[in-house]
Amino acid sequence: MRQLLFLIVDDLFINQIFFGSMLELMGYEYRTADNGKEAIKLLKEEDFDLIFMDFEMPVMNGIETTNYIRNKMEAPKKNVPIVGLSSHNQSDVEKKIKDVEFSDFLYKPFTEVKLKLIIDKQLSTTHKML
Repeated sequence: MRQLLFLIVDDLFINQIFFGSMLELMGYEYRTADNGKEAIKLLKEEDFDLIFMDFEMPVMNGIETTNYIRNKMEAPKKNVPIVGLSSHNQSDVEKKIKDVEFSDFLYKPFTEVKLKLIIDKQLSTTHKML
């Protein structure tokens, strides 16, 4: 059985390092992308079990990237769980993403416990579908 692989898509290097170190402590492998365009390129090259997608990024933001993945990629890539990430006010974000097919949403800053709950939830949902 292969090791689970996650993708962190965030334009801030410090967020990638912080998030990645939390995933490493939990025993997960990960890759990083600075924007949605890079994320799509990586997704075409590798199979990811879960994507963490920042809401606001230059080049291609999280909404554009998630819509592209869901509408223009083939299964199973288009069905990978995508957890949106934001440090903005929850009600403001929810208005902007109501038509976007995020699997879940995580608000920054978050704890390792909250991250683990999201991961467990998404992986259990994905494995039920297989």
